[in-house]
Order: sequence, then C-alpha cells, then structure tokens
Amino acid sequence: FFFTAPWKAGPTPRPAHGPGHTPPPRPPPPAWSRLWASSRIHSRAWPASWRAAGPEGDPRKERSVHFVMMPEPDTASVRMEVERQVKAMQTVVNLGRTIREKKKVGLKTPVKSLQVVSSDQQFLDDVVTMKSYIESELNVDSVETSADVSSGVTVTGKLDFATAAKKVGKDMKKVMEEVKKLTEADFVKFEQEGTITLAGYTLVTGDLKVTRECKGLGGDVESLSDETAMLHMDFKEDEDILQRALAREVANRVQKLRKEAKLVQDDPVVQFVVPGKGKRVGKVLSSKGEYLENLLRRKLFGAGLLQEHLVRVAQDKCNVDGEEFEVVICVDAPCANTKELKALAKDDVVADALRQWVVTQATVGATITASIAGKTYEMKEGKHYASLVSKASW
Repeated sequence: FFFTAPWKAGPTPRPAHGPGHTPPPRPPPPAWSRLWASSRIHSRAWPASWRAAGPEGDPRKERSVHFVMMPEPDTASVRMEVERQVKAMQTVVNLGRTIREKKKVGLKTPVKSLQVVSSDQQFLDDVVTMKSYIESELNVDSVETSADVSSGVTVTGKLDFATAAKKVGKDMKKVMEEVKKLTEADFVKFEQEGTITLAGYTLVTGDLKVTRECKGLGGDVESLSDETAMLHMDFKEDEDILQRALAREVANRVQKLRKEAKLVQDDPVVQFVVPGKGKRVGKVLSSKGEYLENLLRRKLFGAGLLQEHLVRVAQDKCNVDGEEFEVVICVDAPCANTKELKALAKDDVVADALRQWVVTQATVGATITASIAGKTYEMKEGKHYASLVSKASW
C-alpha cells in the first residue's frame, strides 16, 4: 500500500490573520462534556459527607443526575380551584383576541368594555376573580359578566363528526336531519342535561356542540362564542380611548429607540418627546403622563426640558397616523428652570448667562450665587434649577 509520510506532507496551513480577519466561531462542546459537567454539578450539590449520611434510597445520593428517575408529581400540591380559574381566563382571552383579529383592531388600541355571558355561574365567578388579568391581557377598560344567555342570543347546535361518527356510522345523514329539527329550547335542555336521543342514538356533550350567536346588537359591538361562553366586545371610540392608543404608540417608539441604543433600565438617561406636525401628541403628553409613565416604568418629558447642553444618546423622528414627533434620549444631567431664571434676572441676556452658570455648578441641595454687573443672584435647587432632569418638578 502507498502512504505519504507525515514529514513529507508539506507545511500545515495556517489561518489568515491581520486587520479585518474574523476568526471562525468556536464549535459547541461535545455532548459527553456537557453531560460530565452536569454530573459534576449534581454530585457537588450535596457534599460526599452528606451523601453518606443520607437515608438509603435517597435520589440525592446518586453520583449523577442521569441515574435519577423523573420524580412523581405531588398531586397534594395541585390547587384545582386555581387551575379552573386560569382555564376560564384563557377561554375569555382566546375568544377576545379572536374578536380583535376579526375586527382588525390591535391589542395596543384600548377597548371600552367586554361582556362575558354564560349559563355556568361558576365560570362567571372565575372570570370575576381573574378580572384584572383579563383586562390587562385584552386591554379593555372594564369586564362585566351576565348569566342571561337568552337575551339577544340565538342558540344552535352542530354535530362533532369526529366523535359522533363512531356512534351513528352510516346513519349520520339521518341524525343530521334530526339536529336541524331541534329548537333553541331543545339545545338549552341538552346543554343542561348533557344527553339527547336522536334517530335512536344517544348523543352526549362531546357529540353535539351547542353554540350561541348574538343577534340584533349591531353598531360597534362584536360578538363571538364557544360551548362555554359568549363575549360581546364594544369597540366604540371616544377621545380617551384614542389618546391612550396614541400613548401606547408613543411608548412603543420610545422602547424601540432604547433597544436600538442598547440601553438597560438602570442607565442614567432621560427620555423626551418633541411634538411636531399635529396637536394630538402634545395633548397626550399633558393628559396621559401617568399612563405613559406606567407603560415605560420611567417618566417621559416634553420639549420644555430638552435643553441644548444635554448630551444626546439617540434620537428618531416618528410618524403615527399623520402625527409627527421626535423621540430623544439624553444623559441625565442638571437643568435650569428658564422661566424662573427670567423672572429672577428680568433680562434675557442675564437669564441666559445664569442658565449657563447654574448647569455647570449644580449641586444637590445647594444655593448657587452669581454676580453680574455688580448684582448678585441666588439660585435655589428645585426652583431655579434641578441637579438632574429626572428630578425636575416643573
């Protein structure tokens, strides 16, 4: 056989080096090394002396987590009441999101009200318990419940072919004809009793699904139902809802700019929104300041505190439905109250000089003095200046 001697194979190729060279990514560690690491972590979780002293058969005495079987669930810790309440919340939230999709209204737009209608009082009680979560998930102002399933509702039924076919077989057509003859009272009775006989076959809840459809509401109300409940969502718009919808859009633009600037929540920065073309953004900043602060988890300032000496970290011009505005993020720094400084100086040139002086000398809790043209001015924190923009109260 023929082979090439390693000393005759030529020089080993070397990777390229130099400016602009990007080294290849390191391959992930092999599976055996990850298993070994997890085994070491598991074995060190309980020192050897403890493992020796532990009771016989204790899984923590094993030298590796891979030798331990999956534990049995602790059924005593399961709270069926909480499970039921969460399931009711999921049912309402899923139906509500479907209604929004049908109406083509996103979750950022608040909705006036949501009514949950069901004949199951326990279900309605669970919805009331989870009311705050439902309002948050669906962005609705209020959630109401009602047990009156007959008012303005058409009750119908439909066979579940996947389950009913196993019982009726070739007589499916006959059973379907019998279902068409049923009245609303028959469907309500079936829903209460859970059983009905059609064409000689006994059908149960899983074979025949009862649904409700709203009739005669019209307007801005959209409805949807399943076998458990019916939802009526009121999409009627008013000025407050429109302002909150715009506030969410503004907050979204601010969060997006923070993400692009790679900022974290604790970074010492302040955020400004400068209204442009349109008047609604200015109204939102003045009337929905607390709402915006809750969305952003920090205060949002207007153009009045955006002073020229502040160092800008990021900025972006935005347009939402014809409303133009600019989002600016700056390093938190001292700022001057130009209105109070003008009242103190009674001269625009002197006031500007005081402003430049006070932002360079600002100290927490201090009174800053300045002499101009033989006149002394005293400037107090909280009135004439703030040690940081985030602490400004004007």
